[in-house]
Amino acid sequence: MEEVAKVVECKDINEGSMIPIFYEVNPSDIRKLRGNFGKAFAKTEEAYSGDKRDIKRWKDAMSKVASLARMELKDGYETKFVKQIIGEVENKLGPRLSYVVDNLVGMHSRVANIVESLCLDRSDFLDDILQDDNLRIRDDHRGANMIKERLQHKKVLVILDDVDEKEQLEKLIGGFDWFGHGSRIIITTRDEHLLLQYGVNSIYKVEELSFGEALQLFCMKAFRSNHPPAEFNELVKQIIGYADGLPLALDVLGSFLAYIGIEILVNKSLIQIVGNKLWMHDLLQEMAWEIVRRESPEEPGERSRVWLFEDGTGKIKAIVLQSGDHRTMRLNGELFTNMNNLRLLDIHAIHLSSGFKHLSNELCLLRWDNYNLTSFPPSFLPKSLVQLHMQDSLLYSLWRGEKVLEKLKVINLNGSKFFVKTPNFIYVPNLERLILKGCKALSQVHPSIGNLESLNLLDLADCENLTGLPDSVGNLKSLRVLNLFGCSNLEELPESIGGLEFAPRYDYKSIPDVTKQLSS
Repeated sequence: MEEVAKVVECKDINEGSMIPIFYEVNPSDIRKLRGNFGKAFAKTEEAYSGDKRDIKRWKDAMSKVASLARMELKDGYETKFVKQIIGEVENKLGPRLSYVVDNLVGMHSRVANIVESLCLDRSDFLDDILQDDNLRIRDDHRGANMIKERLQHKKVLVILDDVDEKEQLEKLIGGFDWFGHGSRIIITTRDEHLLLQYGVNSIYKVEELSFGEALQLFCMKAFRSNHPPAEFNELVKQIIGYADGLPLALDVLGSFLAYIGIEILVNKSLIQIVGNKLWMHDLLQEMAWEIVRRESPEEPGERSRVWLFEDGTGKIKAIVLQSGDHRTMRLNGELFTNMNNLRLLDIHAIHLSSGFKHLSNELCLLRWDNYNLTSFPPSFLPKSLVQLHMQDSLLYSLWRGEKVLEKLKVINLNGSKFFVKTPNFIYVPNLERLILKGCKALSQVHPSIGNLESLNLLDLADCENLTGLPDSVGNLKSLRVLNLFGCSNLEELPESIGGLEFAPRYDYKSIPDVTKQLSS
């Protein structure tokens, strides 16, 4: 009776459907608690030692159930009655049809080929084979054993998508004796060697779309029709040629032609923005590589972008290479000799062995962490440089002589422990951020720093050999952050600093009477 009460409560709050079924019992007896049912209920009520309010809940539930539209078997065949119940349940649940995306192109022939390869009838499906909603798989080994134990006598269809490691196959399908006779296993992967290594029975290579199929798919995405407008004919042919029959490429390019913007890629789950990082689907990345490769199939150096240093020459505009495992790569410095159009260089732990005599003067952003040389090439004059990041470098100084860099806004030499000399700041008049944290060899700052009207951050933390600051620091009216923490040899601050409208960070223990200086 408690179960009936719960069902009624769920129905009252629209959390389910209820079909009362009365088998050889009169609903009126249940509603009025009479007859054999009433006698049994009275005995239950008398023996019940729990909360008496439960009795009232049960009575109310029974009354509601008996008053609803119901199915009642008085006399007749039970088989027919059971079929009526099944029909009523199916009507309540509605049709259980899988959603199939409209306008799929080229699918029928390829699906037919796969079905033929599997020797499958299309009605074979895998459904609830483990029959346990409370599974708790604590580790890979227990999970593998559970799959083998529960499925070794069952005929199943297993689909493993986007497999790229042999270990995945070993833990999910093990040997060919894990599943019952007649089972089928489908593995999708772009690594054919993996399939050969595992000893699969047959390999089906999905054919690229034909030109007609590619045209149909692209036009549906770009123009919502099967054919392009006349003025787009030539452009469409070029795009289809670039895509080389790859559905994903055609989908993305078609969507972009219809609606230009990064949101379309996010909505299609092809890219994901997490914080300030953009994560890209590997298929999209490979498509971009292929498009760039086709700019010059035989001469990598003639392409606009590279992902191998060895491929770079004159047309390269950007190189980004960040090693996640912090391994050091050694290269010949001559690789940069002909990269005259390089505008962005963002690399980490690339050590040059020899021959580094040239670096593009067109650079707008230069980030080279762990730079292993003590200076830049003498010819380096990046007049368009906006940001310079050389963290943990071996630089002694930035450059020699008078080099005017009016666009430079950021200098970051964090952790460059051998850096001893700041530049003459007259030649970088628009500098906004100067980060020299951890430059342990630095003993003084060039007095021209007072000319930096836009400087808002000066970080000199942990500059252990710094003994003083020039009086001109007091002229930095835009300065909002001055970090002197850990400057253990800094004996005093210039009096002019008292006129600045901010609270600098410093180490009280290292700078005597600093509080008195600031308050004055």
